[in-house]
Amino acid sequence: MQEKYDKFFFEIYALLVVKNLISQLSSAVKKGESPDWQDNRAGIGLEVTLAYSQHTGYSLKFAKDYLTLHENEIPAQKLENFKGYTEFRDGKLFLVSASDQTLPGNKHVQDLLEHLQIKLGKLNSPHFKVFKHNYLFEYSLCVFSENDILQFKNKMKEINKAYSFVFERVFIQTLSEVICFYENRFLERFVISRQEFEEKAKEFRDTYYLKM
Repeated sequence: MQEKYDKFFFEIYALLVVKNLISQLSSAVKKGESPDWQDNRAGIGLEVTLAYSQHTGYSLKFAKDYLTLHENEIPAQKLENFKGYTEFRDGKLFLVSASDQTLPGNKHVQDLLEHLQIKLGKLNSPHFKVFKHNYLFEYSLCVFSENDILQFKNKMKEINKAYSFVFERVFIQTLSEVICFYENRFLERFVISRQEFEEKAKEFRDTYYLKM
């Protein structure tokens, strides 16, 4: 997880994961805008979205870095600047949350559906290049229950009815797997090493910037 929001990093990450999961993407895939990755040879467009706010992403990073540490082991400035909620027990950081308010248990599903609808709006706008196969990758790091999967699948079908063009596949990066939802409500689940692909994405990004 990047502490600083880096859209290009997540776009690279999504491309590397999708290329690993499906064989259709060719070596001709190029960086673009609307959609983010464009493969004219294979007729595939891949749009990428980060399905949570920058603050939520930073909160996850904060928890990853400091959870279970003693208060005096955490930089004072980091604690002071953190805008979410923290709770210490026996002097150790026990709980980190992006908010001190109670959130709905399915907020992650709502966020994913909201981003899906936003991207469907883009897909159907004049400036978006529509391909034969249009894919969406949503980076979430949520935990999906069977009920969450059913809710997303059914709501996705309902939302799609309002649009002329829809995403043939929607890939969702959860905390432990990638779930691929198909337009026809069929789905696949893939277990991948998120850390491995994050490292590859960092290397790809850094090499790209060095060439600029």
